[in-house]
Amino acid sequence: MRVKDVDFAQNQIIVRNTKGNESRVTMLPESIAEELKIHLQSVKIIHQQDLQKGYGLVYLPFAKMRKYPRAKCD
Repeated sequence: MRVKDVDFAQNQIIVRNTKGNESRVTMLPESIAEELKIHLQSVKIIHQQDLQKGYGLVYLPFAKMRKYPRAKCD
């Protein structure tokens, strides 16, 4: 699951590539929504710090790197 699959405004989670290769939508429980927001904010800060230190990047094959130059750090 990726961060962009969580929709706090609609209180839902998008589950991708399920059985039958269809995406499905399910509820985001209100009981964990605020805690999840806080967690994602702290992880984002850690990621930004890692990028400043030169970490947090991923290897991409050459053709992908040319096609998606920002993909290694998104």
